[in-house]
Amino acid sequence: LGSDTGGSVRVPASYCGVYGIRTSHDYVSKKGMLALAPSFDTVGWFARSIDVLQRVGDVLLPEPDSNAPTTPSRYFLVEDALTEKRTSPHAQCAAVAALSAIN
Repeated sequence: LGSDTGGSVRVPASYCGVYGIRTSHDYVSKKGMLALAPSFDTVGWFARSIDVLQRVGDVLLPEPDSNAPTTPSRYFLVEDALTEKRTSPHAQCAAVAALSAIN
């Protein structure tokens, strides 16, 4: 387990050839965790296999809300994600095509 505020689980995992996951904010209790940036801190974990990653998630993550809609009722596109100078035109076209294909 680790805190993942700015990639503290995912980045080392990518360099070490293991899996790392960052959960959504407040999905996993941060009780007892030393806070770095409370509004950004989340719990994450490392695993050598997808199976272990999922098994840890089965223990830590809450059960899905059976009353929640199964599909989102709206989609939002963050415009600056496509206009940022670091995003190549090829990546922008691919993102627009993928988002347009969502029904």
